[in-house]
Amino acid sequence: MSLSSVNIAGGNDHFVGFDNYAEAFTDPRMWRSLWNTLVFTVLSTIPLVLLGLLFALLVHHLRFVQWLCGCRSSGRSCCRRPSCRSSGCR
Repeated sequence: MSLSSVNIAGGNDHFVGFDNYAEAFTDPRMWRSLWNTLVFTVLSTIPLVLLGLLFALLVHHLRFVQWLCGCRSSGRSCCRRPSCRSSGCR
């Protein structure tokens, strides 16, 4: 389909080769849209990766705190163990 000229209204389509690509690569709107896509991708991906890393570090830190309180062996959270409540492990 990209190598042919197609009329949406239902007209005849015919083979045009790489003329569609030549037209697209010389169109400044196509380059602007590619630039916008690149900027959007970079500006949305980097913060999302950093936010995911922050949450992963937070979960890892909470598990380490639970391990320090001895809550890991019983499978309970620190909030349910009286021995951990008194030591401030939350």
